[in-house]
Amino acid sequence: MRNYAPSECTINPAPMGGVSMIFSFDNRYRLSVVLHNFSYGGKSGLFEVACLDPDSHFVPLSGVHGDVEGYCTMQDVLARCAEVESLPAKSSVGE
Repeated sequence: MRNYAPSECTINPAPMGGVSMIFSFDNRYRLSVVLHNFSYGGKSGLFEVACLDPDSHFVPLSGVHGDVEGYCTMQDVLARCAEVESLPAKSSVGE
């Protein structure tokens, strides 16, 4: 599996704690990845992910019902990176 590096990474202060990352792709989509005390799976050391289009609207991921997918392992995050990277390019509404 390909290696991915976040384009942004933030360490969250207490009480939220944890980390927030954004993976940006050439097709202009982004994958938001968070792990903190209030994220789905955060207290178990697992990630919550969401796909965003160029206008910052949520984009459904395959097999996910709702805007976010919780309880993801790092392998799940990397698989979602590959899925988002393969989406067809989309321009912003303002373009």
